[in-house]
Amino acid sequence: RRVLFRSGGFEHRVVSDGAGRFTLTNLWMDTYQVFADKEADGYPDTSWAIYDNGKIPVVELSASERIVDARVTVGPKAAVLTGSITDASTGKPAPNPRIRIWRWTDGVDRNTESLDTSIRANYRFLIPPSKEVGLEIYAEGYETWSYRGESSGEKPFPLYLPSGAQKTINVQLRPIPK
Repeated sequence: RRVLFRSGGFEHRVVSDGAGRFTLTNLWMDTYQVFADKEADGYPDTSWAIYDNGKIPVVELSASERIVDARVTVGPKAAVLTGSITDASTGKPAPNPRIRIWRWTDGVDRNTESLDTSIRANYRFLIPPSKEVGLEIYAEGYETWSYRGESSGEKPFPLYLPSGAQKTINVQLRPIPK
């Protein structure tokens, strides 16, 4: 597991041992939020607000408290979204695709609880479990694809997957006409 200590704009990372124990030295006297992830096993980086599990510990280092124990709770396990992103005309992988997810609140985008990042054309992506999220995939030169539910309706629709669920969505991006 990776563990992240964040204070203001500074971050310090460490990798835990097999039992989840870790030691981080040479930190400033300050207050830190502690985050963890193990994405390969389905536990996302909780430093992204969209994955916040409500259990982010805070530790304070001071002259009188130079050593502190931090217990980081990971989970619940995320849902896993997999698939491919291709050019609808050629069938070839779309170049430099990006994914954007956000917590769905009656269709309103709450930017503090969103994530916009690069992904591979053949992707595996963690989705917050048991939460409605909006989902878009896009690439330069292509129309943005939005998740519209199983019936592919006209309006964007929230995606909801329970903890540990897996779903495959293959996306064909349409090139923007020149």
